[in-house]
Amino acid sequence: MSVVLRFKPQLRHVPQLSGGLVRFLASKGGLPQVTEFSQFEQMRKNKEAFIIDVREPEELTEHGSIPGTVNIPLGDLQEFFALGDKEFHSRTGFPKPKSEYPIVTFCRIGQRSATAQQLLQDKLGFDNVSNYLGSFTEWNKKATK
Repeated sequence: MSVVLRFKPQLRHVPQLSGGLVRFLASKGGLPQVTEFSQFEQMRKNKEAFIIDVREPEELTEHGSIPGTVNIPLGDLQEFFALGDKEFHSRTGFPKPKSEYPIVTFCRIGQRSATAQQLLQDKLGFDNVSNYLGSFTEWNKKATK
């Protein structure tokens, strides 16, 4: 006997981008990437970039977070970056980055953060955005050794 559970999942609205991840993967040179754990750690420890964790808050509670990073879920990026400087600082604990300041995005495996990277560049006007390809999964394995 099998049991079929029926439920209606609660999905957050995530901005849709032209081409989405397919565009990212198919683009000629791709978008800028942070490919090495050591490069990410240097940027994080030396505060060389504004680093955004685009995972949901529940994921941070369950799996942990990376010190010195700010959690702005992918579905909230546009709302947060529409805030004024004081309100942004009040809600995140970090100053709002200027459009030319380096930003690095990450999530659990790099897929949502690639979407966030494209959103920050294409829709929100940031010039210097990279995606940490290893994302939290790699960081958690290497930083906790």
